[in-house]
Amino acid sequence: MSAPAKPARAAEILYLLVAAFFLVYLLRYYLTGLGGPTLLAMTLVPVAFILFTLDSLRTNALYPRLGPLANQVIAGVYVAVCLVVAVYMTVEYEAIGTVRAGIFSWTDLVIGTLMVALVMEYARKKYFALFVLNVLLILYTVYGWLVPGLFGHPGLGWTRVLSAMSVEMATGVFSRLPQLALTLIGSFMLVLSALRAFGCVDSILKAASRVAARSPHALPQAAVLGSFGVGMVSGSGAANAATTGSATIPAMIASGLPRVNAAAIETASSLGDQLMPPVMGISAFLMADFLGRSYFDVVARGYAPALIYYAGVTVSVYLVAGRYRARTGAVSLAERISFSDGINLLAYLAVVAGLVVLMAVTGLPAMLAALRVFGWVTVPLSVIFVVTTYRTYRSWDLRRLAAPFRELVDGFAAMTTELTLLLATLSVMTGAFVITGIPTKVGFIMMEAAGVNLVAMILVAFVFGAIVGTGLPPAPTYIITALV
Repeated sequence: MSAPAKPARAAEILYLLVAAFFLVYLLRYYLTGLGGPTLLAMTLVPVAFILFTLDSLRTNALYPRLGPLANQVIAGVYVAVCLVVAVYMTVEYEAIGTVRAGIFSWTDLVIGTLMVALVMEYARKKYFALFVLNVLLILYTVYGWLVPGLFGHPGLGWTRVLSAMSVEMATGVFSRLPQLALTLIGSFMLVLSALRAFGCVDSILKAASRVAARSPHALPQAAVLGSFGVGMVSGSGAANAATTGSATIPAMIASGLPRVNAAAIETASSLGDQLMPPVMGISAFLMADFLGRSYFDVVARGYAPALIYYAGVTVSVYLVAGRYRARTGAVSLAERISFSDGINLLAYLAVVAGLVVLMAVTGLPAMLAALRVFGWVTVPLSVIFVVTTYRTYRSWDLRRLAAPFRELVDGFAAMTTELTLLLATLSVMTGAFVITGIPTKVGFIMMEAAGVNLVAMILVAFVFGAIVGTGLPPAPTYIITALV
């Protein structure tokens, strides 16, 4: 093994160990609920940043312009800071929430601010628009007296701002939003991770391709069918595009479709993931939390717009494909459906049906429904995988047998870490909104508009959301629009 490869290998091993701890800790919480969601966030938000750091280090994406040694030193500092934050917040949890609530010590503020700084660094690297927005909001919070008119305010001290962003559990980086990522959303990520790890998502794409490839004219519909199927258990347009697009876009280009059209078809198909139940986009989870309703109340109302959306995309793709039918060759991306694919498709159908039945018929809370479906699907898939692998290779190769379980741990940690840190970033934004009174002021403007005409108020809210949505992802767009 070469010298540069050794640190990457070490980062890989450390990442998997921390990811396994992350998964086990969350499973323990899902089964017992010990400590509550606030303590869970105080413990695991720093762990999520450790996972982000180690993942960036193993893929040489931490600070690519710096040398390997500098990256390792910086990663070591980040990990050490996160460990200090996690231990301190866990040990001092009760004192911070009760004894010192409102009169936080300097140690509380320093430790909390360190976590805020790390979350902001994550935002700078991954969501630069959110980073800039948060910086501007923090400056506005402190120097509000410089802003004229309705949105001006006397300004708040840095101590008040930092406490609101960190150790105040209603608005800080340990608040309701990252708690939601670790609890409700995380439980659904378990199900998606299991389906991906055992190849169910690949089997969905294979089945969609098999259907679409019956006719060259229908070939682009593989993107729509695949995205529709994956969207039921994904909820992420970007992940869907990366998964299905790797197979469908090259096939569409090879069949004669222009590159722009092929990419547009996949993009439009994948965006439906945000709408498609039973596992909808992150905004649906936020909506349920903001409205104080169960997640299934949102899911039940999501089927109609999702089906309408995909029907529109299907017709549009059909019309676009018709323009290039004369140039479309008999390109087939269909593969034979194997026995394991059949098992995977049954598991996929069991997940979709199980989630709907448990949430709609039995009234089981969404997190428990997802956890139960995860167990029902993972255990049989694990047994079938071990048996078929042994029968195929006639050996107990531990590396081969452990591959899907490693992918499950890796995939779950990656997705849940991403969502946790994103929502922690959004918590900084919501904290700035709340403590400066922006929602109240915008609400006043909307009430004035409603006094003139109710339609005018709706139009103002719609235009505001549309403008915000042009530069931000769905989750922060929903939060900002809902707050104001």
